[in-house]
Amino acid sequence: MRFAFALCAALAVQACATRAPVAITNVRIFDGERVLPQRGVLLRGDRIDQLLDGAAPAGVTTIDGQGGTLLPGLIDSHVHVQERAQLERCLTFGVTTALDMFSQPALVQAMRAEERSSRPADRADLRSAGTLVTAPGGHGTEYGFDIPTLARAGDADAFVRARLGEGSDYVKIIYGDTGGKVPGLSLAEVAAVIRAAHANGKLAVVHVNTDQDALEALQAGADGLAHTYGRVTSHARVAEEAKARGAFVIPTLAVQRGASGLPTGEVLLGDSRFAPFIDVTGAAQLQMHFPGAPKPQIWDVASGSIRELKAAGVDVLAGTDSANPGTTHGASLHQELELLVQAGLTPVEALRAATSAPARRFHLEGRGRIAPGMLADLVLVGGDPTADILETRAIRTVWKGGVALDREERRAAAVRSRQVLPGGLVSDFEQPKVEARFGAGWEVVTDEVVRGSSKASMALVQGGAAGTRGALELRGEVASRWMGTPFAGAMFSPGPESQEPVNLGAGKSVRFWARGDGRSYDLLVFTARRGPKPGVKTFTASGDWAEHVVPLDELASGDATDVTGVWIGSRQPGSFQLQVDELRIQ
Repeated sequence: MRFAFALCAALAVQACATRAPVAITNVRIFDGERVLPQRGVLLRGDRIDQLLDGAAPAGVTTIDGQGGTLLPGLIDSHVHVQERAQLERCLTFGVTTALDMFSQPALVQAMRAEERSSRPADRADLRSAGTLVTAPGGHGTEYGFDIPTLARAGDADAFVRARLGEGSDYVKIIYGDTGGKVPGLSLAEVAAVIRAAHANGKLAVVHVNTDQDALEALQAGADGLAHTYGRVTSHARVAEEAKARGAFVIPTLAVQRGASGLPTGEVLLGDSRFAPFIDVTGAAQLQMHFPGAPKPQIWDVASGSIRELKAAGVDVLAGTDSANPGTTHGASLHQELELLVQAGLTPVEALRAATSAPARRFHLEGRGRIAPGMLADLVLVGGDPTADILETRAIRTVWKGGVALDREERRAAAVRSRQVLPGGLVSDFEQPKVEARFGAGWEVVTDEVVRGSSKASMALVQGGAAGTRGALELRGEVASRWMGTPFAGAMFSPGPESQEPVNLGAGKSVRFWARGDGRSYDLLVFTARRGPKPGVKTFTASGDWAEHVVPLDELASGDATDVTGVWIGSRQPGSFQLQVDELRIQ
């Protein structure tokens, strides 16, 4: 196994080294800091070899940029990543690096291992805080899976070292006034975590809610603030403190605008340059709204902070907080740039906020600039976004490590995802092997995917419901001890790839027959919108066959347009035996 891994890595390096050089000519270059008119670049392998003043060298493949603008690959400085597909969506819209502010360590480890072996050209690179630092019961504990929490300042060093051992690239801390709604860390605990992060050579980014939270976090040594502050008495005090301490701010204006109740994500769906590339998941996320009454003051405060930060000379980084309501990975960064300009940045300053500034502040080697030796992560757009920031949306080509992305294939996949599937019979389990009439089929899925120890198997057995020839039998053991809810069962993926979202809006219900050992079982429906929080229906499987009919809207929170999987199995500790037959979505 180690030999195979090393061989794959060696072949990937060799492929980069032997790839034919490519010249991109007749372009305006924004190099991450300034505009270079009418230039070109020469790419060799996965790096930028040189800038060109004139024609490309003889014998080199040349791409005529037709007077467009070449940008460094964009960097989103605040996302939340739950699956690989979100990083693929990032790249579709020119985001070549995503800075995650809270994700499950197992996913981070898998994505980083993939990058070390071959640096995949079909998705954005990932850097992550992994598990955030929060109080027991605090913000971050409400998402359907258990996470470690910090209860004492004296535990800060061990807590931070555990996160770094899981692969965290920096530390994200939750601090601030929540109006007594949820518990929070004390200032002493926040300060102890910041010291521990710095002692281990890592940045500490602090999530804040008010100007007072921001001031206290900065005085405790925070390297950066996540979000502008929703309640404020003086923007200037915070801006001055941030400048004095050399801190940066990630305002996340798109999500602040959405929280205010103003039109946000749905605007992107009306842009003909973007809409064809937004898949069913992205479209659903962009049309979501925060619960509760609109709070326009949130936007007024958030956008007003940008002018003070700019006046003080504080580094502002572009981040979207995707995929909160009204945002989606990749596309929303372009809206974030527009909002930064509306709030007072120039287009060039906004572009810096998504390129050189985050690369410098997060120490991202080879990124954020167009210069010899830098990674060939590039975006070619048709207009001039240094004059009109909306021109970042006129994407012609995206390169990741010198490899051009097939955006036409991405467009076609997005169109397919939005098509409504008719549903019908999924499986009658009467074929020679376990299979489905549509989608990617069935697979065993247990808590082993998130480092649990539950086990399951599936097999066809004779004698199904209502006299049919066969059924699916699930057997296994649900572990009694695990940090989250243990589970073991089987998943049906209705999309062409495992857990790829599809539109099942034509279906009204999930229907199936079941019998078993008298235990309680669960039917879960996952949607891309809700990520790890599925719709749940619990049922009892007795020794006799019984039909179960569950409204699909109930399981998909009223919207079955981006279903990623239908799971059936046990979440109760102990051994189990369950048979399922005639599963339909209709």
